Amino acid sequence: MPPDAQTIFLSDNPYSETPAAKANRLLQEMNALTAFHAEHCAPYRRILDAAFNGQTNFESLAQLPALPVRLFKELELVSQPKDQIVKTLTSSGTSGQRPSRILLDKATASAQGRALVRIVRSYIGNARLPMMILDCPGVLKDRSAFSARAAGILGFSQFGSDHTYVLRDETLEADWNKIDQFLDRHRGERILLFGFTFLVWRNLLRAAEESGKRLKFENSVLIHGGGWKLLSDQKVSNDEFKRRLRKSLGIQAIYNYYGMVEQTGSICMECEAGYFHPADYSEILIREPRTLREQEAGIPGAGIRSRAPSCTARSSTASREDIVADMDFAMSAKAIDYHKRLSDFMTEYVFPAEADYDKYRHEAGPNDHTVPPVIEELKTKAKAAGLWNLFLPAESGLTP
Repeated sequence: MPPDAQTIFLSDNPYSETPAAKANRLLQEMNALTAFHAEHCAPYRRILDAAFNGQTNFESLAQLPALPVRLFKELELVSQPKDQIVKTLTSSGTSGQRPSRILLDKATASAQGRALVRIVRSYIGNARLPMMILDCPGVLKDRSAFSARAAGILGFSQFGSDHTYVLRDETLEADWNKIDQFLDRHRGERILLFGFTFLVWRNLLRAAEESGKRLKFENSVLIHGGGWKLLSDQKVSNDEFKRRLRKSLGIQAIYNYYGMVEQTGSICMECEAGYFHPADYSEILIREPRTLREQEAGIPGAGIRSRAPSCTARSSTASREDIVADMDFAMSAKAIDYHKRLSDFMTEYVFPAEADYDKYRHEAGPNDHTVPPVIEELKTKAKAAGLWNLFLPAESGLTP
């Protein structure tokens, strides 16, 4: 993180910047970060050389390198010495996928924590609330490598007291005695509930309904996130989720948060009107999934819409429906063909060329930003194979 970026933590209001001021500041910081990572992370440097002609300075947020988060599943992207890494976060790895691995140094982990504090306090206030965690204690077993669930629990635990885990290890069944005892201890107090969305639905709400267990979480605040794919598979909408929680459990204040382990801390919280809000620490751009160009307002794409005029509660907003959850990502026959050809090209030409690339970089030194000759050779071969700039329709001809 650039030193100047620390100034954004001086304000208690994480939504105070105007869109123009925020975009200008973020662009300067992102350009500085792009140059820093290019100098200290060899895989990232290779990506910039191959796809962006080695460029590290851009004129707008939309022009910044748009990289798929899948890279964190395939590569170890780290720009600090290994002995400076204090924490490793891992994604949930849903649908049998390899989990992402995010390596954090002390300064980055601290900045993420401060961002989270300011965002959440703007919703629930500064007081630490008695906290019921809708998960099992075993999820925190390995403190050096956190899953997305564990990272969420640890991050949000700083807003609570009397932390009580109410799901059993192994089975994840609700421990009704623990729940009753917690509610008795804090009767009349405002309490904080936190959990993974699907666990809240299945292991608390549905379990209580099916067992006939009567619970009333009066004067409570629920913060939940993740697990929406599992609920979508069961045809459970966000509105239905809230309606059932209010009817069956009496939970009135329900805040969904959207975030990924790759951007822990800079979460988007859902307001009372049902919109998500990126804070001053981050921005979200809609991109056309095939070309990665910034999408026009009102047209679905890969991501979240930056602003929605119907909500004025906070600055940048997005409705849950703006998050693309129903797109068909199954590969077409053409995509399957390109995938095989590209994989073969990587195996035959790209991976063997890495030694030449690394040798050139080592000999040229860290301050050299010229493009190694081997990259130009690979470009020529890629063009001949019809695999050049597949993400640019003008070059590849894949999209109109």
